[in-house]
Amino acid sequence: MKKILLLVFFFLGGFSIAQNASDYFPSSPGAVWFYQSNMLDSLNNPIDSLGFFQKDSFATTGQYHGSNANLILSAFSSLDFIYFSRYFDSSFYYINSNKIYEYAEISDVADSLLFFFLDSTFAQQLATLDGWYPFLDFSLNVNDEVVLFEKDFTTHYDTLEINVRVKGLTKRMPDESVTVPLDTYQAVKFRNRLRFYFLVQVLPPPLPPSEIPFLSMERNVWLAENFWIVKELAPSNYYDFSEFDGPSFYTPGVVRELIDNPFPISVKDETNYPKSFELSQNYPNPFNPVTTIKYSVPSESFVTLKVYDLLGNEISTLVSQRQSPGKYKVDFDGEKLSSGIYFYTMKSGNFIDTKKMILLK
Repeated sequence: MKKILLLVFFFLGGFSIAQNASDYFPSSPGAVWFYQSNMLDSLNNPIDSLGFFQKDSFATTGQYHGSNANLILSAFSSLDFIYFSRYFDSSFYYINSNKIYEYAEISDVADSLLFFFLDSTFAQQLATLDGWYPFLDFSLNVNDEVVLFEKDFTTHYDTLEINVRVKGLTKRMPDESVTVPLDTYQAVKFRNRLRFYFLVQVLPPPLPPSEIPFLSMERNVWLAENFWIVKELAPSNYYDFSEFDGPSFYTPGVVRELIDNPFPISVKDETNYPKSFELSQNYPNPFNPVTTIKYSVPSESFVTLKVYDLLGNEISTLVSQRQSPGKYKVDFDGEKLSSGIYFYTMKSGNFIDTKKMILLK
């Protein structure tokens, strides 16, 4: 499944909505998302018999290929089993400035599509492109498209030597109102393409060779503030290699859309989860400089937990994400603050609660 989704990459879009990368990715691990997915036929119509469900979980943070990355685990199954399915796929992201980077394994494309056509060393060459790329670049203006990477390779088809160019591009699309099963969102949108060209020297050097496209993969991604990815569409593609006595075929596309938790808590399960929202008093209190705040979430919902000073100025956002039912705790560090009284407020739907804490140095 990862190879299908990684045939492309991803990006954002332009209403008067939040344009900061950090507003779209959860601030800390614990978020869980459910998606309804369908494979797409050659006309990009959903294939009902090939529908499935996906569960993503922001699992943890840690070092990955030289960066402090956020790990999202994914599970794929039928609706009946998705809640209990084991995670077997992973994606890695990190935010730097106003860009969200994803670790992309470009060599997966060769594994999926090109081995039958080009020699096996081509995958090894593509592996040199594996790495971190700013697929979600909020600094782009609407309709700007940039090249993320470009590299030329030499490969073979039978005894014929072929020069191939590979490009990765991303384009900031206009922001859109997008409707998915869960809700309607004002979303930013990106389109990313991975393109392959044959290089043919039509005119003599020093004139550059001509690019003849033979493979193009695309993914469109819609992201909503506080909800991460709400829709993702990788259209199907048709490929014709008959000029080289190769096959002609299409690769199916895939679309996934955010849905509500398909497994609300049953009466049998209620004893295992909090029965109501609850914000506990921080401990220790007074504190210097770190204190712990505990809170409870009875059902999957979007939760914010923020700290304010006596004048009502926001000091810190400790939590701002969709969370599964359960009990949570988060540390607040007042190392850079002056002694005094501070307030922390938890909000989720109609629930709101505020408590006082004292920093005493």
